Amino acid sequence: MNFSFVYVFLSFLFLTNLSYVQTARFIRNAQTLSCLDLLPSSSSSCIPVTLNPCPTDRFSNFSVSLKWNFIPLNTSSQLADNSTIMIETNDNQLCLSASSTNNVEACPCDNGNAQKWTLADDKILSVAKPNECLSQLGGVVNVGNCQSNGGPTSWNHYHVAPNAVNLYLKSGFVGDSQQLFINDYNSKFLPQEIFFSPFSLEIPPGFEFVIDSGNNNIKTFDNDVAQMSPINSLTSIISVKLKPGMIIYEQPAYFSASKFMKVGDNTTSSSIIGSVLIPEGLRGVIWYNPNFTGDNLGLFEPIANFTGVSVASKQVFAASLDISATKCKNECGSGGICSVDSVDGTCSCYKGFAGDSCEQCEPGFYGPTCQQCQCTPNKKCDDSITGSGECISCNDGFTGENCDICAPGFTKIGNTCEKCDCVNGICDEQNRYICNAGFSLDPKTQNCTLCKEGYFLSDTECEPCPPGCEACENGKCITCQQGLKDDGNGKCIFSQDPNQSTCTVPFCLNCSGPICLKCQPPKLYLEGSCVDIVPDSGKCVPVANTNQSFIADNAQQICKPCPSTCTDCKIPNFTPTSAVDVLKDLQCTKCIPGHFLNEGSCVKNCPSGTYANTTNNSCQVCDDSCASCNGPLSRNCETCRKDSLNHDGVCSTDPCPLGFIAIDNICTKCHPDCVECSGPGINQCTKCSPDRPSLTNGQCVEVCPKGTYADGEDNCQKCNEDCSSCVGPGNDQCLGCNDQTKVLLGGTCSGSCPTGSELVKVEKLCQSLNGEDIIPPGEIIKEEKQSIVPIKLQWWHILIIAGGSLLLLILAALLIRCIAVKRRKMKTKEFSDQIDENAVAQNLKNMLRNARGMPSQPEMSHSSTKAQEVDDLNAPLPAYDNKDGELYWKQRQQRHQKHASINPDDYNNWKQKLKSKDWEGFDIVTEESLSSNNNNNAGYSGYNQEEKNTFEAPKDVYRNSKGSLRSNRPISAKRTFDVPIRRDSWI
Repeated sequence: MNFSFVYVFLSFLFLTNLSYVQTARFIRNAQTLSCLDLLPSSSSSCIPVTLNPCPTDRFSNFSVSLKWNFIPLNTSSQLADNSTIMIETNDNQLCLSASSTNNVEACPCDNGNAQKWTLADDKILSVAKPNECLSQLGGVVNVGNCQSNGGPTSWNHYHVAPNAVNLYLKSGFVGDSQQLFINDYNSKFLPQEIFFSPFSLEIPPGFEFVIDSGNNNIKTFDNDVAQMSPINSLTSIISVKLKPGMIIYEQPAYFSASKFMKVGDNTTSSSIIGSVLIPEGLRGVIWYNPNFTGDNLGLFEPIANFTGVSVASKQVFAASLDISATKCKNECGSGGICSVDSVDGTCSCYKGFAGDSCEQCEPGFYGPTCQQCQCTPNKKCDDSITGSGECISCNDGFTGENCDICAPGFTKIGNTCEKCDCVNGICDEQNRYICNAGFSLDPKTQNCTLCKEGYFLSDTECEPCPPGCEACENGKCITCQQGLKDDGNGKCIFSQDPNQSTCTVPFCLNCSGPICLKCQPPKLYLEGSCVDIVPDSGKCVPVANTNQSFIADNAQQICKPCPSTCTDCKIPNFTPTSAVDVLKDLQCTKCIPGHFLNEGSCVKNCPSGTYANTTNNSCQVCDDSCASCNGPLSRNCETCRKDSLNHDGVCSTDPCPLGFIAIDNICTKCHPDCVECSGPGINQCTKCSPDRPSLTNGQCVEVCPKGTYADGEDNCQKCNEDCSSCVGPGNDQCLGCNDQTKVLLGGTCSGSCPTGSELVKVEKLCQSLNGEDIIPPGEIIKEEKQSIVPIKLQWWHILIIAGGSLLLLILAALLIRCIAVKRRKMKTKEFSDQIDENAVAQNLKNMLRNARGMPSQPEMSHSSTKAQEVDDLNAPLPAYDNKDGELYWKQRQQRHQKHASINPDDYNNWKQKLKSKDWEGFDIVTEESLSSNNNNNAGYSGYNQEEKNTFEAPKDVYRNSKGSLRSNRPISAKRTFDVPIRRDSWI
């Protein structure tokens, strides 16, 4: 028998049911959490609308009147905020309409303004009534003034089937839709209509519909499209993808209102989480919430159900969520995220942050969140990630209380102070170099690096040559002026007695004309002139007014330049007549840029215990509590004396406060991601904050890596071997399964998909093998009990089960009948081989005689070991109730012999015997059962001339407990006879 047509029919029925689903949108009021619905009405025109409970289970049957289609007036554009739409019933027959009484009804679509609405975030505005929104009041749906704080005019609209793209073969979401799950499709696996006719798409939040026609011709759609143009090429690849981010659903199994968060989003929410859909390679984090027992929750894979006991105790509400990639080389700090666009695996930093892990602030930004400093343009901010943001000093080049003048060594040009790079000199207001005494500009370097004429270089100083020299080395003349000669000791003298009368140098004692070799005290020689000396300071007063400074050298009776680092100098308590070398008491009073005056010397770095005051370019003493400082106050300490700790510039014997670590007696601030640390780096944490509670390799992170969990002591521990991600160490605390064939049930990887389905990796749900239907959770098999959890059967389930059962019963009945026919034929053949034809003929004679009215009594045939007694019909009958009689009758029956008559007493005894004891082997047939046959085979209704060895028992014959046939009718003593019958030949 061929049952292929039954299989084909059932398969067609099954596939047809799964191929398409009825989809649209629910419209839920944010205040009542009820959905827009239609009231039953007999009216042929408008139908009232109301609010009814929204569905919470995707596998339940809910009213089609709850479903609404959003049809953009511009059908070729994607549905988004500010789209003007028609809101139609699921069959596209009625449209939501704002009536003149402000009530809202569903009326036949007429494309009028009353049926036009504009989407605006959570508002649905009426086009016919500007500034008024779809609203509800006491369960009545109407239009009213839009409210900014949610309330009765705030609505959510979300897809009925939010975990797949829904494809309609007609524009405007007409008819049933086919679900396209996350996958790549070509023309062989898609309806051919979409390549030749317009169609429409419902695309839930977080999904993309991508058409790749080759040659970089790629189109991407991520919102509903009421009318899509036909796909122009049969070779196009159509992909349904998840956008980089996380989709949060209010209900399990990816149902009810959903929210998409793209990578980089960080939002605060109080939404209930029923399930989460997240692509591979991304990570979602539910931030700290008291309901989480202090731990953040990491989401590394789809979670179809958050209702498991172990899981639900840790997260019910999402206080704050963020989403990032997981492919970066380093764990990003709080200043950035791992972006999907990261090519080299580095973190993408937020504004103001810098570093490989975004662990530092950019210059000009400060604090844990790297805020921008608010100092005036010329003031310097205490920046860095541990800085205070205070305006603590002037920017380089500026000085003064308001940092509005240029510091020494800087020249104000416009609004800036340009640095003077002059060596051995200063810069003027135009930033031109002015060389110190004894120095001159080098034409090659354009800097004050040469000694001018009449000076020689001694170490770093330009020293004056002896009077009368044109050139000298190491203080000795090598060339004398004209009219002078070398005295052999490196000095120049007149070649002949000087003509004093011709001396033109005032106050000169030894001169000739303009040449002077010695001045009259107390004046001293300076570059060919005799100049005055300032009492008490020893400063020489040049003849010309210059910015150069000279000091008296009584030993040499000349004026020398101040040291090259000084712009001015003095000799305290100078005495002009003193013959003692007074230069050893020389002190600088001003320094060139880059040097600071410290105890009469110009130094580049102020010594310990002092700080560089840029206002007056000098080193000043620190507060007594400081070993070193950057200012005069006690809070300006940089280092402290022994046994003291510097905390925020103040030296104290108190220990460092929380969030600081003592390094070289300085309380150094921990990185903001740490609560306690061993150093200032991001990977030197020892205790973490609630926002970043998990400690991994010395770094406080938002959540432990995939495959680990936070143990409550800030450490990450490995999950149970069953879990791919988890919230704790138990095998009932899984968020995903290592075995990709297992299904997560209540936090345990203990389920498997039913026969005919498989686990879909993207959603972690069981899906039928034809790829079109999600299996209800009630059908998931719990492996530990090896039994099926009670399920909620739908009508098509019942139809398939009933049809299959009926088919099995038919097959079983046919099989039993075939076996029975075969056995009957075999037994009939065996009986035919054993029957005695003579005995049959004799019995037929007796039946014919009885049929003609002759009385008959029971006759029994048997065989005996004594052939002469059994075969002799005239021999006397033995007593019926003794053993010999029983044996006789049995033998007569076995030999198929017939006795002519029987004594009535013997018959009565035999009859009585029959009541008390079944006598195996005797079949009693009544006269009535034979009289109904008018042919020569009366009494043998099953007898056939062509197959004479086959019998059928009369209908009123029955078997005794040992298998013998008996009549259901009373036995007549006068019209009965016995017939030898094989009881095993009957079915």
